[in-house]
Amino acid sequence: SVSAFLLNRSSDLEGWDVLTVLYTDRFAFAGSLAALADAVMVLGPQQLRGDVVAHLTGAAALDPHETEGR
Repeated sequence: SVSAFLLNRSSDLEGWDVLTVLYTDRFAFAGSLAALADAVMVLGPQQLRGDVVAHLTGAAALDPHETEGR
């Protein structure tokens, strides 16, 4: 599969770099992108965007007190 995403730390879309990346494991790639947090924005495909959102939503739901010491 192929994805396109933006990579930059600027506060607006101007100046973002658009990258197209080949990947084979959508779920693993989504986790890697989610780890970059606000440094990336996935433009497509829509399934990959949804997977990234799912990773971020799951991370946001974690209780930091439950994960201490892991």
